[in-house]
Amino acid sequence: MIDELQDRYEGVKPGYHMNKRYWISVYFHSDVPADEIRRLVRQAYETVASTLPKGQRERLTAM
Repeated sequence: MIDELQDRYEGVKPGYHMNKRYWISVYFHSDVPADEIRRLVRQAYETVASTLPKGQRERLTAM
């Protein structure tokens, strides 16, 4: 999916200071539509949250 996003949008680059195999940087004020940015942020949040212990996940949903 990362390669596809980078091919489609100029504003998608390898993750800055992150594991470039798993993360990307998405630059605002570029050619990436706002809806796509929101989708990618939600996906990243859910990916990270799913790896947390149950108690920490529950605290996130309480916020």
